[in-house]
Amino acid sequence: MNEKIRRFSFLMAFMVAFIFQISASLDYHNRGIRYNEKSLEALTGNLKKADNEAARLHQLNLHATDKDDNLVYLNGEGEVLYTNSLSKRTDALTDYAKKSPLKERTSAGWEVYHKGFLETQYIQTTVFEDGGMLIILMAHDSMMASTFHYLSYTIIATVAGGMALYLLILYRMEREEEEGVFLIQNYRHYVQDPEFKLELSPLHETYEEALKKEASRERHQLESLTSRLTGLNDMVENMTEGVILVGEDRKILSINEAAVKLLNASLYINFQGKDLLYLCRERNFYDAFSRAFDNQKDDMQKIAMEGVVIKFFFDPIFNEVGAFYGMLILMIDETQQSLAERSRREFTSNVTHELKTPLTSISGYAELLRSGMVAEEDRNKFLDIILDESNKLFELINAIISMSRLEEKNRPEEYRVVDMEVLVKDVLKSYEPDAAAKDIHLGFQPDRDNRLYTHPDLMRELIGNLVDNAIAYNVKGGNVRIVLDGKDESSFVVTIQDTGIGISYDDQRRIFERFYMADKSRSYNEKSTGLGLAIVKHNVDSLKGTIDVKSQLRHGSTFRLRFPKKGIYSSKL
Repeated sequence: MNEKIRRFSFLMAFMVAFIFQISASLDYHNRGIRYNEKSLEALTGNLKKADNEAARLHQLNLHATDKDDNLVYLNGEGEVLYTNSLSKRTDALTDYAKKSPLKERTSAGWEVYHKGFLETQYIQTTVFEDGGMLIILMAHDSMMASTFHYLSYTIIATVAGGMALYLLILYRMEREEEEGVFLIQNYRHYVQDPEFKLELSPLHETYEEALKKEASRERHQLESLTSRLTGLNDMVENMTEGVILVGEDRKILSINEAAVKLLNASLYINFQGKDLLYLCRERNFYDAFSRAFDNQKDDMQKIAMEGVVIKFFFDPIFNEVGAFYGMLILMIDETQQSLAERSRREFTSNVTHELKTPLTSISGYAELLRSGMVAEEDRNKFLDIILDESNKLFELINAIISMSRLEEKNRPEEYRVVDMEVLVKDVLKSYEPDAAAKDIHLGFQPDRDNRLYTHPDLMRELIGNLVDNAIAYNVKGGNVRIVLDGKDESSFVVTIQDTGIGISYDDQRRIFERFYMADKSRSYNEKSTGLGLAIVKHNVDSLKGTIDVKSQLRHGSTFRLRFPKKGIYSSKL
C-alpha cells in the first residue's frame, strides 16, 4: 500500500513540476525574445536618427549586444562596414540580405532565419535613406533547450514535491485512520447513548451515520438479550434446584444460591472465577464431575453427602463450531424422596412384622386345636388367645387405615373455631375408665379464652393419643395433667404432663417414627401398635403447629404443643 502511495506521490509531483517547468520555460522564452527585440529595435531607432553613416558606425561600436546576436552594416554599394560576427557568418548574412527582396524596403519585421532543435534564429533588415543596410541576426534558445535547461530543477522539485506529497498523504491517511479507530473505539458509546456524537471530519461523518444505525440495531438486540438474560437469571436464581456452569478451565462461570446451599457452602463467598474444588471437596462428587468433564459426556449420579442426598446431572456444553465450552451441573435435592423411600421400606417391613406376629400366633394355636392334641380343659384358653391376637390384628389394621387416611381428614372446609376446653373435657371423659383402672388422677387447667381456629377431628385425635400414652405408660396411682394457655396473641399452647416411666434421650429422637416403640417388651401397653405418636406428629404438622418433648426415665414426660391462632374471633362461636 505504501509503495503505491509513494509512486503516486512522485508521479503527481513530477507532473506538477513538469507543467510548471513548461510554463516557466515558455514565459522565460517569450520574455527573452521580447527583451532582445526591444533592445535591438531601440538600436535600430537610434541608428535611423543618425545624420550620416559615420554616426551610425559610431553607435554600433558603442552598443553592447548579446554574444548570440549578430550585427552587419552594409553601405549603399554593399560593402561591409561593421560586423560582430565571424567572416563566414557575415558572408552568409550579406548574401541572404542581397538576395532577399526586403532590401528594397525601408524596414522589415522579424523572420525566422534558422530553426534548430536547441536554438531558433530570427533575422531583421533595416534600409536607411542613404542606401545603407543593417542586418540583425537574433539567436534564442528553443523551447526544448529551455526545458533541458531547467530539467535539473524539475527533478529536484519532483523529489522534494513527491516526498512532501507522500508525507502529506501518509499524514492524512494516518489522521483518517486514527479518526476511524477513534470512531470504532467509541462504538460502545453510540450503543449506550443514542445522542452521543463526536467531532469528525466530513469523510467520517458519513461513517458515523452508518455506525449510529448499526449501534441502534445492536442496542435493541442488547436490550432484548438483556431482558431475556435477566429473566433467565431470575429464573435460575429462584430455582430450588442447584445450577452450576463450569468453564473449560474448570473455573465456575455461574452458580445460583440453591447450589451453594445444597453443597453446604458459604453464601457470603463469591465463587465465580474460582475452581470447583474451592466450592466442594466431596470426593465422590468431584470424581463424578471429573469423569464427565474429561470424557465430555453427560452423566447422572446420586450422591449422599453431609446428611443430604443429591442427584447430579452433568451435561457438557459445546459452542456453535462443536468445540467443548464447559459443563453444566444440575443438582436436585432428593433427601426427602430418599427419606420417604426409606420410610416406605421401613413401614412395609414393620407392617409385615406387626401383622406376621399375631397371624403366626393365631395360625399356631388354630393348628393345635385342629389336630386334636389340645386337652379339653385348654381349648377355651387357646381360643381366648386366638381372640386376643385377632383383636390386636384388627387394632393394627385400623391404625394402618387411620394412617393412610390422615391426609383425607385435613380438609379446609372442616376448620372452624373450637372451644378447646370442651374438646379436652370430652377426650378426658372417654379415658376416665382406663385412668380409674390404674388409679390415675386426670387433671385439667383451662385458660380464660380457650378458643382456637382448628380442625376438631385432628385435634381430638392427637390429644386422645397423647392422653392414651400418658395413662398407658404411667405408674399406678400417678397423675396426668392438661394445661391450656391462650394468653399469647399469636399462639395457643397445650401442655400434657404425666408422672410415668419417662422416655430415654436416645428414644426421644425416634418416638415419632412409625412403629417405633420405646417400650420394646410392651409390658406397659400390650395394645400398642407404634403408630400413635406418628399420628400425633402428622396431625400437629397438618395444623401448622409444633411439638416439643421433655422427658427423663422414671420422672415422667411433658409434651408441649403450640398452634398458631387463626380466626379465633369467628362469629360461629
